[in-house]
Amino acid sequence: MVRDLLVALIIGIIQGIIEWLPVSSQGNLALVLTALGSDPEIALQLALFLQLGTTISAASYYRDDLRLAAAAASSWRPANAFVTPNEIFSFLVIASVCTGVVGVPLYIVAVDIASGLTGGVFIVIIGVLLTLTGLVQIASDSF
Repeated sequence: MVRDLLVALIIGIIQGIIEWLPVSSQGNLALVLTALGSDPEIALQLALFLQLGTTISAASYYRDDLRLAAAAASSWRPANAFVTPNEIFSFLVIASVCTGVVGVPLYIVAVDIASGLTGGVFIVIIGVLLTLTGLVQIASDSF
C-alpha cells in the first residue's frame, strides 16, 4: 500500500514535469514504472492513462477556446469550416479523428507487444525509441 502510494506520487510528479517538455512523457513514465518493478503491459497502460490528467489540465487552460469551438459547432458548415470561429472546431474534429485512427491501432499493437516482453527488454526498447525521438527532434531543427 505504501509502496503503491509512493510510486503513484513519483510518477505523478514526473508526469507533471515531463508532459510540458518536448520529450515523450509516456515513454519516460513507462520506463520509470518498469524500472520500479511494474509489468511492462501495466506500465504502458498506466502511462497512457495518466494522459487523462494532462487532458484535463490542457482543457482547463484552453477552456475559452473550447467554449468557442462548442458554440461554433451548431453553425458549422463545410463552406465555412476554416473561418473563425469554426476553424477551432474543425481543427479539433480533424485532430481527434486522425489521433483515433492512428492511436487506437498503435495502442492495441503496443499493449500486445509489451505483454510478451520482460522488463529489461521493454526498457531497452523504450530507450531506443526515446533516442530515435531525440534524433528526429534534432534533425527537424535543420528543416
